[in-house]
Amino acid sequence: VAFEFLGRESSKPFASAVSFVFASFVSHWRMHYKESFEAYVDAERWGLELGDMPHTTYAAAISTQRWFFVGRPLDSCEAKVDAATATLKQAGAQNQLNGVVFVQRAMARLRGTPRDQALLRDESEADFTERLRASKNAQWLFLYGHSQLLVSLVLGDLAGAEAWNDFTASYLLAGGKIHFSVTDQYLLDTLICSRRCRSLPEAEQSKAFERMAANEAQLEIWAKSCPANFAHKHKFASAELARARGEALHVVLSLYTEAIAAAGDDFVHLRALINERLGEYWLEAGQAKIAQLYFGEAYALYESWGAAAKLRQLRQTHPALFEAGKQAWRAGAITLHEHRTDIVHGSALDLESMIKATRAISGRCPPAATRSSA
Repeated sequence: VAFEFLGRESSKPFASAVSFVFASFVSHWRMHYKESFEAYVDAERWGLELGDMPHTTYAAAISTQRWFFVGRPLDSCEAKVDAATATLKQAGAQNQLNGVVFVQRAMARLRGTPRDQALLRDESEADFTERLRASKNAQWLFLYGHSQLLVSLVLGDLAGAEAWNDFTASYLLAGGKIHFSVTDQYLLDTLICSRRCRSLPEAEQSKAFERMAANEAQLEIWAKSCPANFAHKHKFASAELARARGEALHVVLSLYTEAIAAAGDDFVHLRALINERLGEYWLEAGQAKIAQLYFGEAYALYESWGAAAKLRQLRQTHPALFEAGKQAWRAGAITLHEHRTDIVHGSALDLESMIKATRAISGRCPPAATRSSA
């Protein structure tokens, strides 16, 4: 209706505003997120033509954030950050610029180059947080906290992730509910609960399950509304809940597999995280060969994303798992793809291993939380 309204000549002054609102708060609930990028381009184009600088500059900032949150390659995100920064500095839009700076800071943690480390030293995390708080922009505060929560989880900093989750939750109602990234917030909260629940007392564990189930139910609603954007998040959360409850191996694996399939070729960062979680799952079961397959896939996906700091961490955390593959690749005997294929079609995935893995995982779960696979 809004775009039909814009077809009238008298409505042209509203073109940038309508395109911006549609891209930021409407489109993604029904259509693939790529449609919003087209609308952002229109918002900037119309804004420049009509002199509507507020919507032009906010479109530049939020489209940059969305590039990062949907998992675009970090090199591409950097180019987007640079272009947006130039536009916002020229316009003197400091508040909008803050919304680009927190993307830059998240990327710096993921890459960890000397230049990135210098950027993080030039303004400390505490100083930047206080500067953002002083702006009283609840949307920026939510998205900033969410970006740091995502990075902390990717880098395996669970304590940091919990702190950022609490920070972000405090701005959810005021600044987060209308944004694309609110769905990821429910997913990441589920991941934190899943990682923590086994170490909790039984009473607290039940509360964690209830929280995860509530998140999963909300994600299912969004997934039905737009499967292209949200189905993978719902299936990922479902897999984590099933895993935390100690459900049968085939149930957990099926949900993880469905999450990867639902993501398609998009959301490389979440596909990497799913594969990493699968690697950890098999490692817990004492199945190092199968774990190596998934860690290798996670490594390749993180590499395509550009998260160099994560690659270093994976090599340091699982040196034995990467050593066999590294030796083969250096010798030129097999390609990475062939190495993974060899693992899949070798003895690692035979029925006996599956049964052993199922028993091993079931044995690590509280009896009350372990469901029969019958």
